[in-house]
Amino acid sequence: VMTVPAQVRYEVVPAVTRTVYHTVRVDGGSYSWEWRVIHGRRVLCKVWHKARYERVAETAVIQPERTRRVVIPAQYDSIA
Repeated sequence: VMTVPAQVRYEVVPAVTRTVYHTVRVDGGSYSWEWRVIHGRRVLCKVWHKARYERVAETAVIQPERTRRVVIPAQYDSIA
């Protein structure tokens, strides 16, 4: 005799992600003018500034989120 019928349940399996790091150029190199003191005199100099780089984190999805179907079988008892 079936005491509990079979049941179907759905579970959500979260996505599998990984953090990937990239080096990105934030600011390209450029020239600027600034006053400097050379041998006691103020001189206007053209100064080269190097490019600035930063590490940027990006989340990459390896496996997307999915729904899993779980079947719980029926329970039976014998009548004595």
